[in-house]
Amino acid sequence: MEVSKRSRPRPNDSLFVHSRSTDCRQTLAWLGPLDLCGGVCKARPVTLKRRHSVCLLGAVCALLACGDADSVEVPPKAPEASALLPRAKPVVTTQAVNPNPLDLPARKLDLAPGTVVYAVPVAMLRGAKLGTAFQLRATTIAGKDRDFLLIDGGEDPDYPLHPSYLVVHQPGARAPRLNQPVITSFAGLLRHGVVKGMSKNKVNVRLTDTPQHGDRLLDAEQLMAQSDGFAPGNYVAWRTGEGYEHMLLVAPVAGEGKDATEWLALGYGGASAIVKTADLVLIPVTYEPKVGTTVWAEHLGKMRRGVVSDFNKPAVFSVKFERAGAAASVGWGGLMPPYVPANAPAPKGPRR
Repeated sequence: MEVSKRSRPRPNDSLFVHSRSTDCRQTLAWLGPLDLCGGVCKARPVTLKRRHSVCLLGAVCALLACGDADSVEVPPKAPEASALLPRAKPVVTTQAVNPNPLDLPARKLDLAPGTVVYAVPVAMLRGAKLGTAFQLRATTIAGKDRDFLLIDGGEDPDYPLHPSYLVVHQPGARAPRLNQPVITSFAGLLRHGVVKGMSKNKVNVRLTDTPQHGDRLLDAEQLMAQSDGFAPGNYVAWRTGEGYEHMLLVAPVAGEGKDATEWLALGYGGASAIVKTADLVLIPVTYEPKVGTTVWAEHLGKMRRGVVSDFNKPAVFSVKFERAGAAASVGWGGLMPPYVPANAPAPKGPRR
């Protein structure tokens, strides 16, 4: 704001208030009434005869006009009441996707919201049938929808799911021990590994069912200890008419626990199948054959006979198969001693 250089204006002279001033007090001394327009103070030319009509409101507005515009803070607009209310996350309805596309028997499983699970994604449920490829992705329980569990869809809507299409993550109460086989997640998928060591408050885990068998630093809560037996997340060999297939158990579909007679299982490439417990052979969660030992090892989804050519401690072996070129890298859960059925004839001795 600029003011006349004369120390005192003469009668009928005018003063005009601009947005900035070098001497606000001098301006206020000769300022007349102010107009308010849209919340912004505007000064108009006034004469000395009217200077005695300056009001308190005009003085306040003049001070704001004289100050630095950048220093004036405008109070933030209060948010609308509707913006403060929590918005419900959309849910995929049972009409949009079938929570049980394989028509598995009903199963009761009560899980609290927030429980970590490895579940089949909603996109893989659409049009699924036996043989459809499934993946098990790490997520959490969001609630319950009638006879189904409500799965957290992340950025996508939550969706209902039959309890037999998931593996429940059960972290151990104690810290994992060295060389302990574990189930965890990597890149969002269920994976198997072995505890290789500790690093401060992290656990160094070597993944055993990925091609690279890389090491990862994970929290202890991300690990679920494995033990031998028919259990969700364990590997088995499934006897078929063409040999034995390498399968991952997901959940029982007939019976529970040790009384389960049928399972939902995933084979090569995630192909889904219903398998009978009577046709399954346990693959040990830990197995350390010596170099030169003949074993059964997983190769392209089937259990094949091979010979151990190297041991990369812990839990990873190089296995040479007949007519298969270079040796393959196989981790725990993918190899076992050669299996001989109980009702098979005893092998003949060497010829003399």
